[in-house]
Amino acid sequence: MANNSSETNDENRSIWPEASLLIGMIVVLLAMLFYGIALIVLASLVTLGSIAVGVFLILRSSESGDAAFRAVSGEIEQLSNDASFDIAEELIAWDKLKYTKGIGTRIAGQDDVIEDMYRRLANAREELAQAETPVHRIEAVLAVDSVLAIAKELRISE
Repeated sequence: MANNSSETNDENRSIWPEASLLIGMIVVLLAMLFYGIALIVLASLVTLGSIAVGVFLILRSSESGDAAFRAVSGEIEQLSNDASFDIAEELIAWDKLKYTKGIGTRIAGQDDVIEDMYRRLANAREELAQAETPVHRIEAVLAVDSVLAIAKELRISE
């Protein structure tokens, strides 16, 4: 009796087609998994790299801008020192006027004018001493210069 054809097919059938399908699916799944991991790693590298480049550029720009800032800051410091010496000299002169009551000058006997100018000079000196930022120092130097001009005009003119 002849064998049933379905039995023959079952015996001749190989495991390779199913195994190759399974292996193919595993390979595709692993490729997708590694592709996802690679994308996550790449995204992390790009993010961290852009942050690192940004920090580098900020540090480099602060160093190059720092030299110009130091030059300007040094010039402002010199102006501040000059104004401080000038106002100290003028305060000494007005201190003498205060104690001599302005005798021999145009403001002789005008104690209130002498006291007011002495107070304005002292306030300008305090403002200059308390100025910390470059902008405040420039404003203080300008204020000192204007007070000095008025004080010298009052003291010298006869």
